[in-house]
Amino acid sequence: MTASKSFIVVVAMLCLMATVALAHRPSPSPSPSPKPTVFVFTDVNTDDFMALKLILKYSNVKVGGFVAGCAGFCNMGPGIQNLFGLLKFMDRDDVPVWAGEAYASTEIDSGNYSCTFQKTVPLFPKGKTWADTILGLNQRYPRLTDPQRNYYPGFPQVYEPLRAAIAALDGPVEFLSLGTLTEIDYLFRRYPDLKQRVRRITIMGGAVHVPGNLFFPRGSAPNTVAECNIYLDPHSARNVFVSGVPIRLVPLDATNAFQLSWEFLNEFDDVARTKEAKFVKDLLILIKNNSAATSMYSLWDPLTAAILADHSIIFEEETVNMTVVTSGSQAGRTVIDNVEGKPVQVVLTADPDFYDIFIDKLNRRRRW
Repeated sequence: MTASKSFIVVVAMLCLMATVALAHRPSPSPSPSPKPTVFVFTDVNTDDFMALKLILKYSNVKVGGFVAGCAGFCNMGPGIQNLFGLLKFMDRDDVPVWAGEAYASTEIDSGNYSCTFQKTVPLFPKGKTWADTILGLNQRYPRLTDPQRNYYPGFPQVYEPLRAAIAALDGPVEFLSLGTLTEIDYLFRRYPDLKQRVRRITIMGGAVHVPGNLFFPRGSAPNTVAECNIYLDPHSARNVFVSGVPIRLVPLDATNAFQLSWEFLNEFDDVARTKEAKFVKDLLILIKNNSAATSMYSLWDPLTAAILADHSIIFEEETVNMTVVTSGSQAGRTVIDNVEGKPVQVVLTADPDFYDIFIDKLNRRRRW
């Protein structure tokens, strides 16, 4: 074999080896998805405090801000103070807090502040008093010394600051709604372009295939089909449901499986280690001790927050066209409507181990 032929053979073999090596080279791992920035709309009620502590424990989401909405349970001043207290308690003074609305949208739009829907919420005992004081546990929060991390006259309302915060973000944006949908409705009315920036709204609310959970301060509730968060502002709920923004609904169908029981609370009492876990455990025990034996208090908002952060908790889900009844004896009912409704992902069942997930996450000293 001549030198030139040997050279050609060597080159050919090298090319073949390179081809084989490339063929067997493992594909590069896909780059991790950017973590979403989540803005939380809360009525600052008792289960909200649990959910907010929980969502702040997840490292795969970034909390962009809290919005206090008072069309339901809290009053604005105490609600904002309690949110600042919670954040200081968890060493998270980096999270902004904004004021929402104090009335349902139909009352704001009409100027008739009759509290038509809010009358279902008792002022005392329970109801707003429980929300505003966290059953007395807000005294455990650190004293607020920063004037800007307190409620003050002229406290900023959410709309322009939130629009600016979203405009400054490059990654995905999600909303977590734990109360009424009043503020999200008004946000989309003022800035319709924001609908294109919100990847998903995860909502605690509704009763799809199960009865509602309304209660009245005195007497039985005449409306047995509506869930509280949706009922307290059905017009805004309807507007958001048909807005075209992707929605995942965590209704009573899913949350009813996670009611308070002494078996769960006794287990929680035995293992609570972190300050967040101990706070939530003590709050749940107070609620259980001060509720009627027939009370159906569930982990409504904590389950919803956990589902936003970890979709694997969902066991069964359906997609249906849905809208909301806004008037009459069934106001606030979430209904399947193939004419006017828009697609909504409805969580029907969740991981029965959520009780353990809830405790374990709150017991983590670091976010993970």
